[in-house]
Amino acid sequence: MSGLQVEVLRSSDALWDEQLRFVTGDVYHRSGYHRYAEATEGGTAYLAVIHDGQRAGLIWPYLLRPIADVEELADRAGFDIDSVYGYPGPLAWGVLPGDPFLRHASGALVALWREQGAVTAFTRFHPILSNERWAEQLDASGPDGSPPIEQLGETVGIDLRQEDASAIGGYSKTLRQEIASARRAGFFTRLDEVWSSLGVFTTLYRATMMRTRAAESYFYHEEDFRALKMELGEELHLFVTEMNGRTAAAGLFTEHQGIVQAHLVGTDDEFRAWSPLKLLLDDVRSWASERGDEVLHLGGGRGGRDDSLLAFKRRFSPLRFKFAVGRWVLDPVVYADLTHAHRTRAQAAGRVLADRTYFPSHRAATTDDDVVFRVVTPEHEAELAEIFSDIDDSFFRPHPFTREEARRIANHAGKDMYALLLDRSEPIAYGMLRGWDEGYATPALGIAVRRPLRRRGYGRQMMEHLHSEARRRGAQQVRLRVHPQNLAARSLYESLGYVHIGEDRGELVMVLSLDETSSPRERSVPVAGSGPEHP
Repeated sequence: MSGLQVEVLRSSDALWDEQLRFVTGDVYHRSGYHRYAEATEGGTAYLAVIHDGQRAGLIWPYLLRPIADVEELADRAGFDIDSVYGYPGPLAWGVLPGDPFLRHASGALVALWREQGAVTAFTRFHPILSNERWAEQLDASGPDGSPPIEQLGETVGIDLRQEDASAIGGYSKTLRQEIASARRAGFFTRLDEVWSSLGVFTTLYRATMMRTRAAESYFYHEEDFRALKMELGEELHLFVTEMNGRTAAAGLFTEHQGIVQAHLVGTDDEFRAWSPLKLLLDDVRSWASERGDEVLHLGGGRGGRDDSLLAFKRRFSPLRFKFAVGRWVLDPVVYADLTHAHRTRAQAAGRVLADRTYFPSHRAATTDDDVVFRVVTPEHEAELAEIFSDIDDSFFRPHPFTREEARRIANHAGKDMYALLLDRSEPIAYGMLRGWDEGYATPALGIAVRRPLRRRGYGRQMMEHLHSEARRRGAQQVRLRVHPQNLAARSLYESLGYVHIGEDRGELVMVLSLDETSSPRERSVPVAGSGPEHP
C-alpha cells in the first residue's frame, strides 16, 4: 500500500499524547508512563505511528532495550522490543480486524523495528481492549515456530456501570460477609489526596512482595512512586484502609478513560485475619462507580497463571477478560546465536537459566540454583496452600486440596513423606510417598504439577526425586494407581520403568523396582497426576 506515513515519537514529544486522542487506550499507553518506565525498567521509549493520512492508523508504544545490557552479552550489538509493565500493546483507528491496511501497516512496523536493529519483539496486550487483534498480521514468527500470539489466561474486572447492589451481588457470599465483618470491626478506606501515607504504603508494598517472593524488578522505592505520580498526575490515586489509626492495606490505582486499574497494593500481615484488601477493593469500586468509570480491572494471576491470586480476584466478579502476550523473532539467525551464547556463558560460570520458557531466551535470568526438591516442613505451609489451589484433581484426589489440609500436611510428623519441587522458591510440583505410617513396606507414590506448568518435564523430575528418597529410606519398590484414561500419566510411568500388575478400585496398579540398576530415562515426557491411595 503506497502512501503510508511512518512517524517515530520519543516520550518527550508532546505529539505522543496527541495521537492518543484518536483511540481508546489506558495509562500504559501514555508518554508519562513510558518516561517513568525508561527510568525504572531501562531502554528508550518510542511510539510508532503508521497512518494513511486519511481514515486509518496504527500506533504501538514500546521500549527499545540494548542486548548489551545482558551481562553475558555485554559485547553484543542489537536491541529487543519490549513493553512497559502493565497492559500496553497496539491501538488502531478507522479499521476493523482483517482490514488490508493492518497488513501493510504491520509490514511497515516490522521494517521500522529491523531498521532500529531489533532482534525480537514482545508485548503484553490489554485484556479489556482486546488489542491483540491489531497485531495478528505482524509478519514475523514466534519462538521455535510457535504462534506469536499466545493466550495466557484470564483476568477479572468489576462492571462499574451496575447499580451498587448488583455489583455487590456479584461478590461471593463469603466475600460479602468478610467485608461486612471488617466494616463492623472499624476498618474504613480513605482517598489520600495529599499522599501523606506514601511512606507507609511503600513499606507495606515491599513487605508484601517479600512475602510473595516477587522478582527483584517488583521492589519499587518511594521515590519511584513519587516519580509515577509526577508523570500521571490526577490519573494516579492512593487509597488507604485503616483501623484505629493504623494502616492495614493501601494501593495505587490508575484511572484513564473509564478504566480503573488496581496497579499495586500492599497489606499489613498483622491484619491478615481481617483481609483488609477486600474492603479496600470494595471501597475503590464504590468510589470509581460514583465517578462514572466503567470498569475496575483487578488483573489476573501471577504471570498469567490460574493460581490462588486469580482465585481471590474471581470472588469479586463474574466478569472475565482474556490475557494474551505477543512474542516475535525478527532475526531468527541472530536470535539463535544470542540464545546459544547466553546459555554457554552462563554454564561456564556454573549457572543455569532460572526460567527456560522466558522470552526472549537470551534475557532469561540465571541462577546458581536450578529447580530444587524439598521435603515439606512447617515453613512450607504457604507454598502447599498455593499449589493446592492450582492442581487439577480430575484424576488426582489423594486428599482435600484445602488450606486446612496444607496446614495438616506441613505439620505432619509421621513416616510418610510429602514434597515440593521449587523453581526460584516458587512451588511448581507436589509429590508424596505414603503407606509407611500404616506399616506398609512399599510406599504409594503420587504427584501433581500446577496446571499452567504441565508438559514441561517437572512431573518426571519430581518422580525421580521421590524414587531416590524412597530408595534412601530403604524401600525396594514403589507403587501407584492411575486412571485408565489418564494416558499422559501412563506414558510417563511406563517410560520410567513402571509395570502394570493389576487393578484396584477402577484404576490400574503399577509398580517400579528401585534396585540401583533401574536408572531413569532421559527427561522428556511431561507430567500428570496419579492416584496414590494405598490399599
